[in-house]
Amino acid sequence: MSTQAITQKDLAQILGVDKNKISALLGGRCRFGPKKSLRLEQLTGISLHIWLFGEPEEIKQELEQIYGTINFKRGRTPNTIRLMSMRRMAEYLGVSAPFLCEVRKGKKAFSKQKARLISEKTGISLEKVLFADGESLYHALTLAYTAALEEQNP
Repeated sequence: MSTQAITQKDLAQILGVDKNKISALLGGRCRFGPKKSLRLEQLTGISLHIWLFGEPEEIKQELEQIYGTINFKRGRTPNTIRLMSMRRMAEYLGVSAPFLCEVRKGKKAFSKQKARLISEKTGISLEKVLFADGESLYHALTLAYTAALEEQNP
């Protein structure tokens, strides 16, 4: 699980929904429809079944595995790193967000060719990209992505 924290407002922006909808969803007061749920499955890698039928706590746990602790207070949390969504990090790495989510869970791995490109782009050793467990690799990728963002916007 990510040690970062994210506000409901930032999470809503990442997912492309109103922040009040996030609050209502996590509070069990609403659900997303099939179209929105399918789009969210593609964006986050969280199954369509969970978006449509999951309990609020189950949805929250899945979101927190990807984006970090969801902060219910107003304003940005100190640990929110420039709205670092999995989608943007995936774009930076040249992979899809659902694929990156599967890598993080240890269910998929990068091909040798893609691993070589990611190693060159991030400075992470090729061995780590190819053989590290999903969570530690994801952590290293997050640090490399954060460093790249900080270089772009000092």
